[in-house]
Amino acid sequence: MDEGWDKIIKEHREHPLKPKLPEIIADEHTMTVIIFSTKGKFEKKKIVIDLNKRQKKAIEYLKKHRKISNKEYRSLIPRISDKTVYRDLRDLVKKNLVQAKGKKKGRYYVFKE
Repeated sequence: MDEGWDKIIKEHREHPLKPKLPEIIADEHTMTVIIFSTKGKFEKKKIVIDLNKRQKKAIEYLKKHRKISNKEYRSLIPRISDKTVYRDLRDLVKKNLVQAKGKKKGRYYVFKE
């Protein structure tokens, strides 16, 4: 009997998908073996990132033009303050959606690589 369990454990450890090892729960009358699937390794996970309307416009602009500057962002949204531009773009960087390139007035943003 030990040879069968040893083989199962060995196969799990050597499997390229690295499935979770079976869980064995036993008492004096019963034994339960739980075998875990590797299905989760192939499912795409949906990540939800909250963006405001202005940031969504910036993302659409980036999809089309591949980069966006503070000035371009400001032109998308009428009557936006410099502080709001800075906060919105900094938040996109913080959320790992975009990265800043350049310095000060020459700074622009592109999608995160």
